[in-house]
Amino acid sequence: MNYTIYNIETGAIAGYLSCEESQLAVNLQKGFRAVEGHFETISEPIRDADSNAARYRILELEKQQARRIREILAKDDDRLGAIDAEISMLRERLKG
Repeated sequence: MNYTIYNIETGAIAGYLSCEESQLAVNLQKGFRAVEGHFETISEPIRDADSNAARYRILELEKQQARRIREILAKDDDRLGAIDAEISMLRERLKG
């Protein structure tokens, strides 16, 4: 699993770690915690699992928003419409 290591006191990212969950405690220094996932530069420090969950939810919502914008634009643009149709076909294939 991949983790982002952060300072408990400041919330600042201190580094990254890849290991089994069972080895996580052994690999963390005192004063640091880990959250699952790899975060590059972030605008706010990681404080706890709730803020991590909020970041994931924001990313999910932004993806949905981008999809909706693409759907709206595809109605008036043949090329975007063709791309959207291909995406829909591939999704149906994945369903089985």
